[in-house]
Amino acid sequence: GQQDDGAFQGFIASDILAPDDRFIVLRGTMRFDEWSQNIRISQVAPSFVNSASGARVHSGFLEIYESLEIETLDGIRMDFQDALRAAGERSNAITFIGHSLGGALATLSAFEANSVPNRGGAALNLVTFGSPRVGNSAFAQFASELSSSARVCNMVDAITTIPASQSEADYVHLGNLVQLSAFDHSSAINNWVSDHNEQVACWHDINAYITMLCGQAMPLDSECLP
Repeated sequence: GQQDDGAFQGFIASDILAPDDRFIVLRGTMRFDEWSQNIRISQVAPSFVNSASGARVHSGFLEIYESLEIETLDGIRMDFQDALRAAGERSNAITFIGHSLGGALATLSAFEANSVPNRGGAALNLVTFGSPRVGNSAFAQFASELSSSARVCNMVDAITTIPASQSEADYVHLGNLVQLSAFDHSSAINNWVSDHNEQVACWHDINAYITMLCGQAMPLDSECLP
């Protein structure tokens, strides 16, 4: 998967042991220091749902999501939304996975997949890591329609606190919270770097999330690990 500027954004994979299961994995492309500059609070109704539902989502995240395309191994490009519908027709289960901005895009992917008319019986699962809030309370209600939804959150990860709800835009998280703490893994994650901005970025780093979930430092290339 890639945005219309050609930047790699993620991929669709199958399970060798369960070939009819699909995994749609999306990564974040924004640097941590760009979030405060680029975050918007405006909300819009996605085109793929009935506006009467009241569901509204972050306009910036939706704009990026709608720009995604899929390039197959033989070089054929198609709209991501078309590939999503095709995957649903051929799958027993689809699991959407994303970190950071990718978590927001994975959430929108699951939302659209759930909205496809006559999409078949594929189970839909959502797992996000360090995801920002994506939409309003009406949007968040759709999580109850998924087979499972988990939101993995480092309790000191600042990205998970944005966008904040304001009078002109209601933002809430969705899914079942799985809370982690970088302070429980101080020997594996560099919690005490000298620069505060670097410290905050480490708490959001995907490698830090992997380390917290695995219980020990992993052999990954990251300034956040010792």
